[in-house]
Amino acid sequence: MVRNRVQLYQAKVRRVIDGDTVVIDRDGELIMCRLMGIDAPEDGQRWCVEARDFLIRCVGGKEVQVMQYGTDKYGRALIILTNHKGWDVNAEMIAMGLAWYLESGGKCLHYMSLEILARKRKFGIWSENYLERPWEYRRRKRREKLIRTSR
Repeated sequence: MVRNRVQLYQAKVRRVIDGDTVVIDRDGELIMCRLMGIDAPEDGQRWCVEARDFLIRCVGGKEVQVMQYGTDKYGRALIILTNHKGWDVNAEMIAMGLAWYLESGGKCLHYMSLEILARKRKFGIWSENYLERPWEYRRRKRREKLIRTSR
């Protein structure tokens, strides 16, 4: 992750890719962004559609406030989104049980406590007996692809 000083700006969400990735328009520049501190279910996993649809309802096509904390290894802006209602959208995704809290952006006790509460209330992903974490799912899919291509 490349960390610069935090940038705060207004933008419009042009597209929601999945539960933790959006494309924003900042003064005519389209920027691929990754919601910081969360990891939502991947395409093909249970709850991926619900996570994406919730994010669309929160920010799709809307003006948002963006706090950008640099970029990830793929060049995506690492952001925290605040929607027109003043909600920290990253936190809402965790609170609704639609994303896991990730410490990758540093420890956030607020996000951590929201996940604990969502787990306790069995919201979203936490209503399942077992749901493979997105990072484990991605790793498994990469391994399976490697095995298929090496045959």
